[in-house]
Amino acid sequence: AGALEKYTTAHRICEDMGTVGSVELQDLFTQRAEEIRQSIRFCNYNLTGGSSSSTDAPPTLTGSGGDLLQAQLDAVLVDARKRQAQTLEELTWRSHTIAVRDETLRLAIVSARELDGDLESTTADDRSDNQYSKVLNACEDALKIVNSNISSLATMTGGTKLEAQREDLRLLSGYLSHIKLTRMFERSKRLVLELRESWKIHTLTFSANKSSAAAAKSPARPEDIVHLYGSLTQILQDMLALPGVEEDDDLADALQAKLASVRAHRCYFLAETYSTNAKSSEALVLYDHAAQIAAQASDLLETCEDVQDELAEITLLQGAVSGAKSRAQAQAFLSSKSKEAPASEPPPSSGLQQRLAAYDAGKVGDSFKLAEVPPGFRPIQCKPLLFDVAHNYLDFPDFDEKAGVVQEKKGGGLFGWFRGNS
Repeated sequence: AGALEKYTTAHRICEDMGTVGSVELQDLFTQRAEEIRQSIRFCNYNLTGGSSSSTDAPPTLTGSGGDLLQAQLDAVLVDARKRQAQTLEELTWRSHTIAVRDETLRLAIVSARELDGDLESTTADDRSDNQYSKVLNACEDALKIVNSNISSLATMTGGTKLEAQREDLRLLSGYLSHIKLTRMFERSKRLVLELRESWKIHTLTFSANKSSAAAAKSPARPEDIVHLYGSLTQILQDMLALPGVEEDDDLADALQAKLASVRAHRCYFLAETYSTNAKSSEALVLYDHAAQIAAQASDLLETCEDVQDELAEITLLQGAVSGAKSRAQAQAFLSSKSKEAPASEPPPSSGLQQRLAAYDAGKVGDSFKLAEVPPGFRPIQCKPLLFDVAHNYLDFPDFDEKAGVVQEKKGGGLFGWFRGNS
């Protein structure tokens, strides 16, 4: 326990000192901190009996001595940041050289860059939400100072120097906002990937065993994933509107390609939402639209650099869309078949001729009925001769009088007076 306390103190000192000073000193302290961390894990293993949660827990300072040491380390870090801020007269971002004139703004930028560098040096799987929150808060504090300076300069009138200062502040706002939005995109993307994997497992499990109660429950819903992809779309659109981005063709093209990829994923999971609600026709239309956007995104990503992960994701999405379309078509076919009225099957007591489409044994009692003897009556089509004979007995009415047909009168003869003819 005593060794663990000493190791923890040494690890915290080396870890904090690894963020200040020259590059050589930072590498040295960072290396020492990693070596001490292995010793801390060994001590935790011996004290806890090999519990993985305790062994991998990050070391923390405890007690009054730890608080005093933490205060001293914070003072050293603040002093180091002040010294760095004094030398930070300008910074370079996307081929822009930006002058930093305000001392308070320099300190805020140094703090934000330091926290962002710590986050960047951490592997993607080990990054925590606390680290993301620190970077976002630091960028937000720096942006408040930038906006305050922009507001103070808005009422001034001057020449080229004042315009240059305003342009620098505008680019600083774009620089800090780019860091902030990039980290927001990464954090939201991590959550999206977790929900996507959960939905994929649920889909496979539900398809394999629909009767399982556990398979019918999903920790992730496609509409939740659609909402997150909507947030990612908004973040990328905000990044495209940042100052300085429109002048950088490479960055703008990469953001446009990522935006197309996000839109394709969002359309796919929107189709999944309709598919889960038994709306196969709407889902098929959205699957087709997702395939079109994915093809456009693939073409855009192939022209960009450092987008291998997005290109791999869009390739997987195209395969998923193809499979989902087949699944939706099968669901639509089965749904249409279930709505059709089932044909009435003849009872097993009918003969073999009447049960050609029925797949039962046809056993009645101890015997099988093959035919009806004598055969039963069945309706047949009447022969035309029947109607010809009936026509002879039909008495049609006479319409000559109504039609105005004048009949010729027969002339009188020798016996006409006797027959009544004149």
